[in-house]
Amino acid sequence: MKEVPVLEAHDLCASYRRRPVLHGVDVALPKGVLVGLLGPNGAGKSSFLKAVMGELKPDSGWVKLFGEPVSRARHRVAYVPQRESVDWDFPVTVADVAMMGTYGGLAWWRRAGAQERGRAMEALDRVGMASFARQPIGELSGGQQQRVFLARALAQDSELLLMDEPFAGVDAATEESIVDVLRELRSAGRTVLVVHHDLQTARRYFDLLMILNLRVVAFGATEEVLTSGNLDAAYGGRLTLLNEVASRSVVGGKM
Repeated sequence: MKEVPVLEAHDLCASYRRRPVLHGVDVALPKGVLVGLLGPNGAGKSSFLKAVMGELKPDSGWVKLFGEPVSRARHRVAYVPQRESVDWDFPVTVADVAMMGTYGGLAWWRRAGAQERGRAMEALDRVGMASFARQPIGELSGGQQQRVFLARALAQDSELLLMDEPFAGVDAATEESIVDVLRELRSAGRTVLVVHHDLQTARRYFDLLMILNLRVVAFGATEEVLTSGNLDAAYGGRLTLLNEVASRSVVGGKM
C-alpha cells in the first residue's frame, strides 16, 4: 500500500490583496526526509509555509497534511519563523519559549507541569541552550535565539517541521549544530521543510529540493534539481553567479 504523503499540495493558488503569491503548486513530501525550499525573493516560499499551516487561505486547490485537511492535522506540525518576524523584546525567558512547544498537547483545563518542563529542558539541552534557561530571550545572540525556537519545535514533538530561513544571521557553528539536530529528526522518521537561500550548502544539507517561483520550477532529489537550467528558470538573469555556484556544487559532490 502506497504511503500517504506527509504534506501534499495540488493546484494550490493563493494571493495577498489580489496579488498572486502561489500559482498551481503541486508537490508531495514523503516521511523522513530533509527538504530545502529555494527561490528568489518574493517567490512565495514563506507564503507556501503559511498555506501549509492554514494561515493563508487558498484561492483554489488544496493542501493536505498526512492525508487530512490542514484544519484537522495542524497540531502535527511545528513551525520556526523568520527571526525578523519575532518581537524579541517580549518579556519571556528561554525556558518560557521552549515550554510553549508543549502547550498544544494539553487539555484546556490543564496547566503545564513537571512533565512539560522536563520536555522543554530536554529540548533545550539538545540544541545546547539548557544553561540559558532563565535568561530573557531578547538578550541572546541571533544564533542562540534561533536555537531556542528550534527547541520549542522539538518540545512540540511534531511529525512535520517547517523552518523559515533558520540559518539567516547565524554563525557557522550554530548552522552546523542545527543541521545535526535536523538529521537526527530525519533518522527518527520526521519530515523537515526548510526555506533556504545558500546553494552551496543546499546540496549537502537536503535530500530533496523544491525550487519555487510562484509555481514549482523543479522538485526532486537534490542532485537532479540543482542544475543551471532550473536555476535560470527560477531566478532569470538577476543572480549571475547562480549557474557557477550550481556547477561547482555538482562537480564537487557531497561533502
